[in-house]
Amino acid sequence: FDDNPDDGVTWHVSNDTSVSAPYSVRFGRKDCNFYYNGPTDGCEPTGAFPDQGTPINARIETASFGLDPGVGTFLGFWVRMAAKEGFPAQDGNPAVDIDYLRVIVAQGNAWDVVWKSTDAFGTDNTTNGEWKFQTANLSGYQGEVKVIFEFIAYAANNYLDPQGNILEGVYLDDIRVQATCQDAYCNTVDAPCES
Repeated sequence: FDDNPDDGVTWHVSNDTSVSAPYSVRFGRKDCNFYYNGPTDGCEPTGAFPDQGTPINARIETASFGLDPGVGTFLGFWVRMAAKEGFPAQDGNPAVDIDYLRVIVAQGNAWDVVWKSTDAFGTDNTTNGEWKFQTANLSGYQGEVKVIFEFIAYAANNYLDPQGNILEGVYLDDIRVQATCQDAYCNTVDAPCES
């Protein structure tokens, strides 16, 4: 699903960077190194400030798969991302997420958010150019489910971060669902599980 398919910013296969060469899945503009969807001339935003982006909602999802009851299960995936920063909680007001990636588990018409980039990386909303392994607990689900990766953007000025770095969007790699070891989580792909 992509609510604005003509803006050129969407999920696609990429060979720019990966954990397991040669490919990853990327959310961003295919021909440029950003996810800003405002007016551009080639890969350069037009106007004095790149602040004319429009809201984005785009997602990719797995096929449905079965989870057995009583089996500890987790979703593991690698992510590299740089998205518009959020605003931290201040003066009794909650934190505000402007642009973010979230992971949803859908079962029939019901769905739950099981991971969110601003929870994992804070309001900075970036992995600072590095790949980070992430997990989400799926042990509470049984029967047919699917996993959805959804990027939501509300910021009109999501071209640069506060330091002037271009916001590249999201890369995902090595997405896996697997059983846990003794109801514990693995903290890396090849490391043994820890209790």
